[in-house]
Amino acid sequence: MTGAEVECIDKERKALLLFKAALGDNDGLYTWSSWGHKLNKKDCCEWEGVRCSNRTGRVLKLDLHGDSIQPFLRGKISASLVELQYLMHFNLSFNQFYDSHIPKYFGLLTNLKYLDLRDCGLSNRIPSQLGHLSHLQYLDLSFNYMKGPIIYQLGNLSQLKYLDLSMSDLQEAIPYQLANLLQLKYLDLSMSGVEGAIPYQLGDLSQLQHLDLSENNLKGAIPYQLRNLSNLQRIFLDGNEALKIDQENGSEGEWLSGLTSLTHLKLGFITDLKYSHKWLQMIGILPNLKEVSLSNIGLSYQYILSLPSFKFNSSSLSKFDLSGNSFMSPAIFHWILNVSHNLVELDLYGNNFLEDPIPYNFGSIMSSLENLDLGSNNLTITSWSMMDVSEEPNALLMWKEELGMLVEMVSLNLSRNQLDGEIPSEIGRLKSLDSLDLSRNHFSRQIPFNLTQIDYLVVLDLSHNILSGKIPIGTQL
Repeated sequence: MTGAEVECIDKERKALLLFKAALGDNDGLYTWSSWGHKLNKKDCCEWEGVRCSNRTGRVLKLDLHGDSIQPFLRGKISASLVELQYLMHFNLSFNQFYDSHIPKYFGLLTNLKYLDLRDCGLSNRIPSQLGHLSHLQYLDLSFNYMKGPIIYQLGNLSQLKYLDLSMSDLQEAIPYQLANLLQLKYLDLSMSGVEGAIPYQLGDLSQLQHLDLSENNLKGAIPYQLRNLSNLQRIFLDGNEALKIDQENGSEGEWLSGLTSLTHLKLGFITDLKYSHKWLQMIGILPNLKEVSLSNIGLSYQYILSLPSFKFNSSSLSKFDLSGNSFMSPAIFHWILNVSHNLVELDLYGNNFLEDPIPYNFGSIMSSLENLDLGSNNLTITSWSMMDVSEEPNALLMWKEELGMLVEMVSLNLSRNQLDGEIPSEIGRLKSLDSLDLSRNHFSRQIPFNLTQIDYLVVLDLSHNILSGKIPIGTQL
């Protein structure tokens, strides 16, 4: 504000000073340096973190969020803030109000449009009075110690577009009343402790773009009504091991069929998926997919072989996570090469491959890869060649050349395998590498000097091998 503009309301200034006083000894906080009683600090509209209406002087915005640099606020949240009846934007995130709860009087701040209490150390239940904030568009209560149910009164917030209750301890069912939030675009209940079935009514949230229900205790069939979410771009259901596909009604993959805007999909640890092909076929036809995670769901190479003809319809698929499955054979690479050539990240960690070979042209075809994780797969050098196992020199040559073709590689994990002999000097061609993990193999002899040519290398793990000689010194190590 300038001197020509109206100053703040005295009642609101006093309310803010009472709020400051209730927080105890936070005088070192640079924000407070502009707050005070003195004449040159009397206009609260000039205070750090406060914004007022230029016309009325009413406080419209109070933003006192903390971060990793600025000291945190501590203490109690004073009831004096109820005087800020015109407040529209309220942010106290990343502070430390431990042993405090969300004040019930927040429900009286009926002009609020934005309320951010993320990571404040708040506990106890979500007060039902928040359901009175009919103008609220943004609500973040994540990373707190909230207990009890998600209050059904949140379904009254008809203007809400963003709701984040993740990283809580709610441990009750998702209220179906959330389906009344027809303006909602972002819903995150990940790691919140919710349990029970996914309400089929969530299929009514036609504006929803982001849905994260991961790492909870959800069970029952994934409702087919989710297919109505045509604007959905991200859906994360991973980590809900008791979720099932709806085989009884013959709609195993129907819930995916209408998600034509989907770009990110995570279904990890939902082991019931291995009993049907339909859901994977539905994924294949989605036109905009960029990232897919199907980790730890019990897929096998036999499952892949029994699939009808399959290929991802999306040319933009860049990240594919198949870690922790039971493929048991590098022949899965043939399938991957067939379904997508544009991958940037591929995770096959922990599939315990046996002796079948990796395709000889894998490195040249998948040269766009930036992140490749083949850790914990019992790979040998002969796994990397189409040659007969007895033709050891050819296998060794193929393994080296294919590695050298992955020139876009940023992160490469080959740890916990059965690779032996020298570390291939061809890895030195991978100039963009910043992470290389070759630990827990059987590599021997000296560390190749070529590794010093990888200018951006930050992480190098060669532990638990049989290496000898000096560690070569480069500018990056």
